[in-house]
Amino acid sequence: MLGIQELDDLICLQLTRPDLARCAQVNKKWHSIAIPHLWHDLTNLDRSFTRRLSFCRVVLEDYLGEQQQRQKWLDEGYVVEQNVQSQSTSALTALAKYGSCIRVLPALGNLLNSFHCQSLTARGEITAEGLVLHLFRRCPPYVQVDFFMAHLLDKELDLRPGNPKKTIIEFTLPRVRRLCVRATSSLSSSKVLELMDLLDQCSEALLELELDIDITAGTGINDVKEEQLEKRSKDWISLKKLCLYMWTDNTDTNTFWPWLFKRCGRVEKLEVHSTRGTIQVLVQAMLSQMPKLTEITLGAASPGRGSVDDSAIADLLSGSCKGWRGLNVRGNSKFGMTAMKALEKHFSSLESLVVDRTIDVLKDGLAKVLSSCDNLHTLMYENSYSDPKMFADQDPTTGSLKPWKCESTLKVLHVTIVSTPGPRAWRDSNFNHDQETQTLVYDRLARLTKLETLCLDNNTVWAQSVCLGMTLDSGLHKLSGLTMLKELHVPSKRMRIEVDEVQWMTENWPKLRGLYGLCNEKAIAWLWKNHPEIKLTLDHLWLEENSYQ
Repeated sequence: MLGIQELDDLICLQLTRPDLARCAQVNKKWHSIAIPHLWHDLTNLDRSFTRRLSFCRVVLEDYLGEQQQRQKWLDEGYVVEQNVQSQSTSALTALAKYGSCIRVLPALGNLLNSFHCQSLTARGEITAEGLVLHLFRRCPPYVQVDFFMAHLLDKELDLRPGNPKKTIIEFTLPRVRRLCVRATSSLSSSKVLELMDLLDQCSEALLELELDIDITAGTGINDVKEEQLEKRSKDWISLKKLCLYMWTDNTDTNTFWPWLFKRCGRVEKLEVHSTRGTIQVLVQAMLSQMPKLTEITLGAASPGRGSVDDSAIADLLSGSCKGWRGLNVRGNSKFGMTAMKALEKHFSSLESLVVDRTIDVLKDGLAKVLSSCDNLHTLMYENSYSDPKMFADQDPTTGSLKPWKCESTLKVLHVTIVSTPGPRAWRDSNFNHDQETQTLVYDRLARLTKLETLCLDNNTVWAQSVCLGMTLDSGLHKLSGLTMLKELHVPSKRMRIEVDEVQWMTENWPKLRGLYGLCNEKAIAWLWKNHPEIKLTLDHLWLEENSYQ
């Protein structure tokens, strides 16, 4: 470290948490510089219950120390006030020393669950809520909360006096970065007003908003005058992502949505998991109220959460002023030819296309997407029925490969390219049966000189039995021009990649840092010895039962 506070802070801001932790172990001087930065962002606590529990014990230790100090002052006749934003009364514990360094707190739900452990709250009057409030007192006023989930029909969400969680909710809402509001049943008009009250407490800290609610007929709020709605509204100047689990629109419910959309002028990403009824209000709002909208996700991540049909997808794709840069279509969506035609209008702006393997419409249209998108850098389509010749996109008249507009822009390609016979046939009499198709595919991949990630694995056994060879004999040497390649994913249970292949890869792909799916023991041993920086994922069961050696 340089010994100049401003410069040391700039250096620490560029370091990862593991790097900061290592710096803190060098000496006392580096420790004093690095430790405060490790306290800046506590969202890493959400990744480990053990780590979160350890932090909770730090809070408990500080809480008990402060209670002892307060009792001592009371015994001496001092008047002690309790305030959420009061400063530390002790400098002995880690939380007292570094609490003021905290910039982002983890998800409060996870913290509360950890505080509820008997080992932490078995001390009589100590409660999980009390420990969270104590943590708030140690944080600076500008601290933010990473995530908060509000169940709208939960009685604990009541903000009236007497609710033990009232202070926590009031502290959290103006500071939350990601807010999820859920309701287990259709909302009445009074609950819609409560929802608006809750959202109105959010501030410029709000980055993402998720609404898992159902507003159906009979829940209108027409008794609320528009002037009143405008008076109580706040703009979310930092809101970048809006997620609607269920879109419903009726003539009786068209007051809430305009109120919400007026505050979404900075939204860049939209998720719609399911639709019911007309979506014209939403499409119109996308065009008039969300001018920065460039990325859209359609369909739910898990099955059973509804879907978006073909015509609705086509309508939603018409709701971008600038053209879509990113499209993610999940498996329960009914993406068909109508939606595909609507997508074609955005080929000039499309940069990322992620489509679930269960959607078949791209089987015949994959080459069209790749040949028509000028700026495409990411294509992820795992469908295991992709025809190699269709992917190669050969001109039937000249026999040469058609030019693709994305050849100089594509960085991530995730697609299963099947071939018959499979790699086990390369060493039998049928070796040349499909050599022409293999050559076409390798010639096509060789043109994608900007590729950084190539994934040929969709985790299905059938596809792994008929995948591309990826051996020097099958044509791997044609990919020597992919000098930017950093990651290669292959189907682990069928690939014939051996020592010669991995040696060739490390010589021709100097930036390679990940080779996933490798199963040959000698090839793995050679990589571990000569290139330990290359990460591997191993199928140990396959190595034990089906060694190639």
